[in-house]
Amino acid sequence: MASRTLGDMVSAVARAVGGGVPNGDIQQAIFDKNREIHARWEWPWLYKETTLTINGTYTTGTISWASGTTVTGTGTTWDTSWRYKRISFGGANTDYTVATVTSPTTLTLLQTPNIDAQTDVGYTIYQDVYEYPSDYAYGRDIGMWNQEIRLQVFKIPRLTLSQQNVAQKQMYSNYQQAYCDAGDSTGTWGYTGTPRYCFQLVPPPGAAAEFKFVYGRTPPDLTQIAGLSVLPEDYVEILQLFAAARVRVQRGLRGAQDAEAEAMVQLRAMRRRVATQYVVNRASDHGAPWGVPDSSFTDGIFAVKPWV
Repeated sequence: MASRTLGDMVSAVARAVGGGVPNGDIQQAIFDKNREIHARWEWPWLYKETTLTINGTYTTGTISWASGTTVTGTGTTWDTSWRYKRISFGGANTDYTVATVTSPTTLTLLQTPNIDAQTDVGYTIYQDVYEYPSDYAYGRDIGMWNQEIRLQVFKIPRLTLSQQNVAQKQMYSNYQQAYCDAGDSTGTWGYTGTPRYCFQLVPPPGAAAEFKFVYGRTPPDLTQIAGLSVLPEDYVEILQLFAAARVRVQRGLRGAQDAEAEAMVQLRAMRRRVATQYVVNRASDHGAPWGVPDSSFTDGIFAVKPWV
């Protein structure tokens, strides 16, 4: 992994272009190319694994509702930190979004229910909406597995999830079959912090559980010295070449095409290494006769030669 800092990279580019270029311009060229490369391809160092904790249902006590959006609990111990919760009254198949939990015995709904008044009835509070990790790069691949049975949870369209929920609303379970995007947390769920992207699970979770969650995270912030430690040295070298080429173009300096061409050659080689890192690179796998040394493989590329 890279041991150099952003300052080291700026100095290297400055030497490559011959000096006289403000450090701020060089730094911006590095930032721009880093974002461009990370947006175009998937890179193994951007994948991260974490644990997703699934919350179970809550049914302790009873509830009453007369009008408006306030629901009162009797014998309840609701947590005021709860978010992304839904509530169904008296075992009904209709649920309502909980906007905020204001006390252990009082909560506010997002909208007024279109039902008759309820007095001391049973209820179920559950959560099927969860936040993506804060460093998740939206649109990247997600891997989600139920760790108890190694069941993968697949992404499906929102309409499909809604249709499945019609039949599975009361099937609270920890064998989630699918998920879909659920917008962000802005303005709902009692969330007041930085908006986070969310997803919804089906069927609704029943008991507490842990899921394995693997995702593509956002590219490292190059202004943070520690952030460079996740980048391979080869990638840093390529980034410096691209930045030098961009600076040369912007300043009308010679050598821009050569620097760009060299950077592209190295980038393609690195992409091939990434694509073949899980392939068994033996000479015999590529048609070579027995006895040809496997060392003829370099950087994931097989050096083709006539076999004698």
